[in-house]
This record gives sequence, C-alpha cells and structure tokens, in this order.
Amino acid sequence: MYEPVFRQDKLSYQVANQIEELYLKGELATGSRLATERELCEKFNVSRTVIREALNILNAKGLLETQPGSGTYIQQIEVDNISEVFKLYYARNKDKYEIEKIAEFRRIIEIQSAKLAAANRTDENVKKLQEIIEGMDENVTNRKKISKLDIEFHMEIIHSTQNTFLELIYTLFSNLIESFVEFSNILPGRTEASAKSHKAILKRIVNKDIEGAAVEMEKHMKNFERISLLTKKRQK
Repeated sequence: MYEPVFRQDKLSYQVANQIEELYLKGELATGSRLATERELCEKFNVSRTVIREALNILNAKGLLETQPGSGTYIQQIEVDNISEVFKLYYARNKDKYEIEKIAEFRRIIEIQSAKLAAANRTDENVKKLQEIIEGMDENVTNRKKISKLDIEFHMEIIHSTQNTFLELIYTLFSNLIESFVEFSNILPGRTEASAKSHKAILKRIVNKDIEGAAVEMEKHMKNFERISLLTKKRQK
C-alpha cells in the first residue's frame, strides 16, 4: 500500500502526501488506526524524524488525531474542525483583516444567498428563522448572545438556499464574521436596529420576494459596514 519515498521534495511532505492520497482513495478509513511510527519508517524507508514531521503535518490539517498510549487514528474531517483552525489563525492575525474586506465578502455571499433563500426556503427554514428572531428579541440587551444569534440567522439563510457549497464556505468564516458582528454591536442602540433589520429580511424570505430579500440584505450589509467603521473610529 505504501511506496518508498525518494529525495525530491522534503521527505516528510512526500510521506504526508501519500497518506493523504490513501485517505482520499478510501484505503485508509475514518476511525482506523494508522500503522506505528516504527512500521511507517520501514514502509517508507525513512527515519522516525521524517515520520513524526509527516504526522505533525497531517495533525495540523485535521486528518489525524493522536491518542497518547493508543496510537494515531484517521479523523473524520468536519467543517467545524476547519472553522476552529481558521478561528485560531484569525486570532493570531486579526490585525491583517480590514472591516471593508469582511463587509465586501459578506455582500458577495449574503445578498445572493438572500435571493436563493427566498426562492428555495422550506417551511422548516422559516420556522427556524422565526425562532432565531424571537431569541434576538429576548436577548436584545445581551451583546454576546445576540451576536451569536445574528450569525445563526445568517447561517440559516445560507442553509435555506439548499446549496451545500455556500453553506460550507460561510461556515468556515462564521467565527470570523461573528467577531466583527459583536464588535459592531458595541454602539448603543445597535442591537435593536439590527434585530429590526433581520425582521425585514425574514419578511421578504417568508413571502418568497426574491428581489426584495436582496434589497433588504444589501441595506443590512451596508449598515453593518457603516456601523463597524464608526465603532472602530470611536475606539481610536
């Protein structure tokens, strides 16, 4: 199953790439135990240092999980895992991100998603969106809670598009977006205004008003950017 590696690219990357390829082919099943370091050294004809580096690469990708005293296992790659890694990356590099760029990203994704949601939403989607709105009304003075509900609302809109690719992309960035939403909710009266804006979007989606949903979402996105920039300016 494994093939010896040769000195082209760094050996650890060659080993990691082979293990990853075997996973993609289905030859290494989720939950299965990987061969021991010693066995891998023999199969790949490399040192233990190379194997450990390769395993570290795959651990960082979320493909492997090492359980002390038990071994290394193939892990199911979930969107939540990837999102958590991105969250750590953002926390480390947050100064690189500009509000304008985040707002631009949201406009591209969310205006079109609102249109698709209005066209494709189910009764179950509407029920979930209404429940989130009720939660926002109940927590309008709780900035952290309402920020989380805010993202849940937008996630449900994405879910209502019935497009798994949009859902995957948005989920990856949801933690990052939530941090910006919470930041924008610092200003007095912002949470109340935001809740009202979400209700306007929901009304259009409920009525299957495709263009109206896009218009309301565009207003919401523009307001998000304006308030975020104003909050940033006041904190300087």
